[in-house]
Amino acid sequence: MSKELSFQLWFYWIPYFIILLLTIAAIYVSAIQAVKVGRKLDNKVQKDNAKRSLFLLLFSLRGSPVHYDFVKGLNQIEVVFEDVPPVIQAWRFHRASLDNKTQANAVKNWEIERTALLSAMSTHLGYSSISPSELLRDYYPEYHEYQWKAEQDYRKLKIDLYRSGIEVNQLLAFQLKNNLGLLDDSDPDNPKQLDKQ
Repeated sequence: MSKELSFQLWFYWIPYFIILLLTIAAIYVSAIQAVKVGRKLDNKVQKDNAKRSLFLLLFSLRGSPVHYDFVKGLNQIEVVFEDVPPVIQAWRFHRASLDNKTQANAVKNWEIERTALLSAMSTHLGYSSISPSELLRDYYPEYHEYQWKAEQDYRKLKIDLYRSGIEVNQLLAFQLKNNLGLLDDSDPDNPKQLDKQ
Protein backbone atom coordinates (compact mmCIF):
# COMPACT_ATOMS: atom_id res chain seq x y z
CA MET A 1 0.00 0.00 0.00
CA SER A 2 2.82 2.28 0.67
CA LYS A 3 4.18 1.90 -2.86
CA GLU A 4 0.76 2.56 -4.31
CA LEU A 5 0.34 5.64 -2.17
CA SER A 6 3.81 6.84 -3.09
CA PHE A 7 3.09 6.25 -6.76
CA GLN A 8 -0.22 8.09 -6.50
CA LEU A 9 1.42 10.97 -4.65
CA TRP A 10 4.20 11.44 -7.21
CA PHE A 11 2.28 10.95 -10.40
CA TYR A 12 -1.09 12.36 -9.49
CA TRP A 13 -1.10 14.72 -6.51
CA ILE A 14 2.21 16.50 -6.97
CA PRO A 15 1.59 17.40 -10.64
CA TYR A 16 -1.95 18.38 -9.67
CA PHE A 17 -0.57 20.60 -6.92
CA ILE A 18 2.00 22.14 -9.30
CA ILE A 19 -0.71 22.84 -11.89
CA LEU A 20 -2.85 24.40 -9.16
CA LEU A 21 0.03 26.70 -8.09
CA LEU A 22 0.75 27.68 -11.69
CA THR A 23 -2.95 28.42 -12.28
CA ILE A 24 -3.11 30.63 -9.19
CA ALA A 25 0.08 32.46 -10.26
CA ALA A 26 -1.25 32.92 -13.81
CA ILE A 27 -4.56 34.30 -12.52
CA TYR A 28 -2.73 36.68 -10.18
CA VAL A 29 -0.28 37.89 -12.84
CA SER A 30 -2.96 38.21 -15.51
CA ALA A 31 -5.17 40.25 -13.19
CA ILE A 32 -2.30 42.65 -12.52
CA GLN A 33 -1.50 42.84 -16.23
CA ALA A 34 -5.17 43.44 -17.03
CA VAL A 35 -5.24 46.39 -14.60
CA LYS A 36 -2.05 47.81 -16.10
CA VAL A 37 -3.37 47.47 -19.65
CA GLY A 38 -6.69 49.00 -18.57
CA ARG A 39 -4.91 51.97 -17.04
CA LYS A 40 -2.79 52.48 -20.16
CA LEU A 41 -5.89 52.39 -22.34
CA ASP A 42 -7.69 54.77 -20.00
CA ASN A 43 -4.73 57.19 -20.11
CA LYS A 44 -4.68 57.02 -23.91
CA VAL A 45 -8.41 57.74 -24.06
CA GLN A 46 -8.05 60.65 -21.63
CA LYS A 47 -5.16 62.12 -23.66
CA ASP A 48 -7.10 61.72 -26.89
CA ASN A 49 -10.17 63.36 -25.34
CA ALA A 50 -8.05 66.26 -24.06
CA LYS A 51 -6.51 66.74 -27.52
CA ARG A 52 -9.89 66.68 -29.22
CA SER A 53 -11.41 69.02 -26.66
CA LEU A 54 -8.57 71.53 -27.05
CA PHE A 55 -8.70 71.32 -30.85
CA LEU A 56 -12.47 71.87 -30.89
CA LEU A 57 -12.10 74.88 -28.57
CA LEU A 58 -9.42 76.47 -30.75
CA PHE A 59 -11.30 75.57 -33.93
CA SER A 60 -14.53 77.13 -32.67
CA LEU A 61 -12.76 80.35 -31.64
CA ARG A 62 -10.37 80.59 -34.62
CA GLY A 63 -12.04 83.82 -35.76
CA SER A 64 -11.56 85.41 -32.33
CA PRO A 65 -7.85 84.99 -31.56
CA VAL A 66 -7.91 87.50 -28.71
CA HIS A 67 -10.76 85.71 -26.92
CA TYR A 68 -9.75 84.70 -23.39
CA ASP A 69 -10.60 81.01 -23.94
CA PHE A 70 -8.65 80.92 -27.21
CA VAL A 71 -5.53 82.31 -25.54
CA LYS A 72 -6.01 79.94 -22.60
CA GLY A 73 -6.25 77.05 -25.06
CA LEU A 74 -3.06 78.10 -26.86
CA ASN A 75 -1.23 78.01 -23.54
CA GLN A 76 -2.28 74.38 -23.02
CA ILE A 77 -0.84 73.06 -26.30
CA GLU A 78 2.62 72.29 -24.87
CA VAL A 79 1.09 69.92 -22.30
CA VAL A 80 -1.81 68.38 -24.20
CA PHE A 81 0.07 67.75 -27.46
CA GLU A 82 3.47 67.10 -25.85
CA ASP A 83 3.85 63.80 -27.72
CA VAL A 84 3.06 65.27 -31.17
CA PRO A 85 6.18 67.03 -32.56
CA PRO A 86 4.48 68.61 -35.64
CA VAL A 87 1.92 70.34 -33.41
CA ILE A 88 4.55 71.50 -30.91
CA GLN A 89 6.73 72.81 -33.75
CA ALA A 90 3.79 74.71 -35.31
CA TRP A 91 2.87 76.14 -31.90
CA ARG A 92 6.43 77.28 -31.13
CA PHE A 93 6.71 78.93 -34.54
CA HIS A 94 3.38 80.70 -34.00
CA ARG A 95 4.36 81.69 -30.45
CA ALA A 96 7.64 83.21 -31.63
CA SER A 97 5.75 85.15 -34.28
CA LEU A 98 3.24 86.46 -31.73
CA ASP A 99 6.17 87.92 -29.78
CA ASN A 100 7.43 89.74 -32.89
CA LYS A 101 4.97 92.62 -33.12
CA THR A 102 7.13 94.68 -35.49
CA GLN A 103 6.93 92.24 -38.40
CA ALA A 104 5.27 93.35 -41.63
CA ASN A 105 1.68 92.12 -42.03
CA ALA A 106 1.69 90.72 -38.50
CA VAL A 107 -2.05 90.08 -38.31
CA LYS A 108 -2.09 88.19 -41.63
CA ASN A 109 1.02 86.20 -40.65
CA TRP A 110 -0.58 85.24 -37.35
CA GLU A 111 -3.71 84.11 -39.15
CA ILE A 112 -1.68 81.90 -41.50
CA GLU A 113 0.35 80.45 -38.62
CA ARG A 114 -2.84 79.82 -36.61
CA THR A 115 -4.16 77.94 -39.63
CA ALA A 116 -0.95 75.88 -39.87
CA LEU A 117 -1.23 75.06 -36.15
CA LEU A 118 -4.87 73.98 -36.44
CA SER A 119 -4.01 71.99 -39.56
CA ALA A 120 -1.27 70.07 -37.71
CA MET A 121 -3.71 69.35 -34.89
CA SER A 122 -6.51 68.22 -37.21
CA THR A 123 -4.13 65.96 -39.16
CA HIS A 124 -2.93 64.30 -35.95
CA LEU A 125 -6.50 63.77 -34.76
CA GLY A 126 -7.60 62.27 -38.07
CA TYR A 127 -9.82 65.10 -39.28
CA SER A 128 -8.53 64.72 -42.81
CA SER A 129 -11.57 66.28 -44.48
CA ILE A 130 -10.87 69.74 -42.99
CA SER A 131 -8.95 71.73 -45.58
CA PRO A 132 -6.67 74.68 -44.73
CA SER A 133 -9.09 77.00 -46.54
CA GLU A 134 -11.86 75.78 -44.22
CA LEU A 135 -9.63 76.55 -41.25
CA LEU A 136 -9.38 80.16 -42.47
CA ARG A 137 -13.14 80.58 -42.65
CA ASP A 138 -15.21 81.28 -39.58
CA TYR A 139 -18.73 82.46 -38.86
CA TYR A 140 -19.25 85.73 -37.04
CA PRO A 141 -22.81 87.09 -37.04
CA GLU A 142 -23.30 90.75 -37.99
CA TYR A 143 -25.36 91.15 -34.84
CA HIS A 144 -22.21 90.61 -32.74
CA GLU A 145 -20.53 93.45 -34.65
CA TYR A 146 -23.53 95.73 -34.04
CA GLN A 147 -23.64 94.71 -30.40
CA TRP A 148 -19.92 95.41 -29.98
CA LYS A 149 -20.29 98.82 -31.68
CA ALA A 150 -23.29 99.69 -29.51
CA GLU A 151 -21.30 98.77 -26.38
CA GLN A 152 -18.39 100.95 -27.56
CA ASP A 153 -20.76 103.87 -28.26
CA TYR A 154 -22.37 103.40 -24.83
CA ARG A 155 -18.96 103.46 -23.10
CA LYS A 156 -18.00 106.62 -25.01
CA LEU A 157 -21.26 108.33 -24.03
CA LYS A 158 -20.75 107.29 -20.43
CA ILE A 159 -17.25 108.79 -20.40
CA ASP A 160 -18.55 112.01 -21.99
CA LEU A 161 -21.32 112.16 -19.39
CA TYR A 162 -18.84 111.74 -16.53
CA ARG A 163 -16.56 114.42 -17.98
CA SER A 164 -19.41 116.88 -18.46
CA GLY A 165 -20.62 116.06 -14.92
CA ILE A 166 -17.19 116.93 -13.58
CA GLU A 167 -17.18 120.21 -15.53
CA VAL A 168 -20.66 121.13 -14.24
CA ASN A 169 -19.56 120.25 -10.72
CA GLN A 170 -16.51 122.50 -11.05
CA LEU A 171 -18.65 125.39 -12.37
CA LEU A 172 -21.14 124.98 -9.52
CA ALA A 173 -18.29 124.95 -6.98
CA PHE A 174 -16.86 128.11 -8.57
CA GLN A 175 -20.28 129.85 -8.51
CA LEU A 176 -20.84 128.85 -4.88
CA LYS A 177 -17.43 130.14 -3.81
CA ASN A 178 -17.97 133.32 -5.83
CA ASN A 179 -21.43 133.92 -4.34
CA LEU A 180 -20.17 133.33 -0.82
CA GLY A 181 -17.19 135.59 -1.39
CA LEU A 182 -14.71 132.81 -0.73
CA LEU A 183 -12.95 133.16 -4.09
CA ASP A 184 -9.63 135.00 -4.18
CA ASP A 185 -6.99 135.48 -6.87
CA SER A 186 -4.85 132.56 -5.64
CA ASP A 187 -7.74 130.02 -5.74
CA PRO A 188 -7.15 127.34 -8.41
CA ASP A 189 -10.86 127.47 -9.33
CA ASN A 190 -10.57 131.16 -10.20
CA PRO A 191 -10.87 131.66 -13.98
CA LYS A 192 -7.94 134.04 -13.82
CA GLN A 193 -5.75 131.21 -12.44
CA LEU A 194 -7.11 128.79 -15.04
CA ASP A 195 -6.20 131.22 -17.84
CA LYS A 196 -2.61 131.41 -16.54
CA GLN A 197 -2.23 127.62 -16.78
